Amino acid sequence: MTISEFSLKVDAPIDTIRYYEKIGLIKPNRNKYQREYQQNDVEIFLAIRKLAKAGIKLSDIKIILNMEEADIKNGRLLNLLISCKEVILETEKEIQLAKQMLDKMIEKVKGEN
Repeated sequence: MTISEFSLKVDAPIDTIRYYEKIGLIKPNRNKYQREYQQNDVEIFLAIRKLAKAGIKLSDIKIILNMEEADIKNGRLLNLLISCKEVILETEKEIQLAKQMLDKMIEKVKGEN
């Protein structure tokens, strides 16, 4: 699929797709001057977006996507994945606290009406 078709499929701006390609997060095939995206690229892009929305840095996502067998065997991947999970857990805590604060504010406003 072309970059335009890919953009529609993943619901992302073409500039974002090009940026992810530029920094090495996605690597579409090339046919002379045109990028050719596959279903695997869609799945990778969607995974990148989920991790990024959860607070994982793009640089860490790139490391995860490009891990080699040696990195897996020496525990580097495991350590990075654990670190990423800790970021997500901390983000969940912050979201929960923000939700509780909003609930209190809502109740206060309701009580004033």
